[in-house]
Amino acid sequence: MSEAALATWLARLETLHPRPIDLGLERVRSVAERAGWCPLPCPVLIVGGTNGKGSTVTYAESILRAAGYRTGATISPHLLSFTERIRIDGQDASAAQICEAFAHIEAVRGDCSLTYFEFGVLAAAYCFVQAQLDVIVLEVGLGGRLDATNLWDADVAVLTNVALDHADWLGSTREAIGREKVGIARPARPAVIADRAPPDTVIEGLQAMGASSQWIAHDFGWRDANEDTWQYFDGETSMTLPRPRMPGDWQLDNASAAITAVRRLPAPIHVSEHHIAEGIGSAFIAGRLESLWVEGVECCFDVGHNPAAAQAGVQTLQAQTSRHVIAVAAIMSDKDISGVLAHWCTRVDEWFVGDLASLPRALPSAALADAITEACTAAQRPAAQHQCASLQQAFSAALTQAQALSAYRAPLVLVFGSFYTVAAVRKAIIDANFSVAQ
Repeated sequence: MSEAALATWLARLETLHPRPIDLGLERVRSVAERAGWCPLPCPVLIVGGTNGKGSTVTYAESILRAAGYRTGATISPHLLSFTERIRIDGQDASAAQICEAFAHIEAVRGDCSLTYFEFGVLAAAYCFVQAQLDVIVLEVGLGGRLDATNLWDADVAVLTNVALDHADWLGSTREAIGREKVGIARPARPAVIADRAPPDTVIEGLQAMGASSQWIAHDFGWRDANEDTWQYFDGETSMTLPRPRMPGDWQLDNASAAITAVRRLPAPIHVSEHHIAEGIGSAFIAGRLESLWVEGVECCFDVGHNPAAAQAGVQTLQAQTSRHVIAVAAIMSDKDISGVLAHWCTRVDEWFVGDLASLPRALPSAALADAITEACTAAQRPAAQHQCASLQQAFSAALTQAQALSAYRAPLVLVFGSFYTVAAVRKAIIDANFSVAQ
């Protein structure tokens, strides 16, 4: 009953505001103040950036929980259930808890119109206040300066990186986007920057507000990484830690930023090297180049949807030069499609595409097929291509092809393009009752 009630609430929330995205803090602040959620009753760590936000939130949350603190965390968007967006002490909030939160927000908002995302952020605040937590870690949704999470003053702010994405809302240059993202920092409070070449607007913004800034590769960072361990350092210490479960050297940037941020939370929050090692070693979030065996075929799922994320993914797969990579792809029409494909087409050997029919924002598969052909031609790396009626059928066909090649080509099925792409395929795997193993 709670799941059905939550589905009803979510369907209603999609109709309450005239625009799905409406950046600004006035409306959401007025409701939070009426509800008594400004400020929140414990330290707050806010994570913004273009890529790596969810991973960084997860590392910070995992370290804090290893130290015995009761945590709240937000992640967005979700893969399979809205409940994934709100975590209380390491567990997804229940559908009943979220419905209760929505009902409370509805009772206090009056005639103030809120977006779907704003309802979700306020629901997280309700759940966190009810749970009497020690520390809260929030993931910024879009941008930073005008994002609903920026309603609260961060005790520590993290900026993972600045890349081109959401140009319609944030601007078409890294300088414009950086100006928006750095808005989560606060004067005289720590700001942890994990972008190795930040735009000038980030540097200038932090200097203008007088934030206490720590910069990757200068004030903190990592070195001596191998398959099992890596070394974190900052101005106070260095420590050898287990390799994160999530692949890619850029995850060491995310983990380093999380460690630096957690170590700068105000007293009485304190974490030891043991807590950090335990937290980093156990942290995991689905869909970040996540590897699963489906029906005996290794499949890699990646929610990355911009050129910077695609470049990082390709770098991770480059070491596996002998593998036949079969891509299952669907991309949203408002993304830099040619920029994403320019990277992936250098590593993909065979393509399967299909429509995400239930999602109007998705690029039609015929248009995606044309874009793939163009990208492969530009890269002088032709690849076989197959169009299917749906993304789910595309994945099934790719799985069948991989099984046929498994005896001699070491195939890897890569599912990428967006959160929606990964979510649709993961749901198809569940619906088809395919065998799945780590």
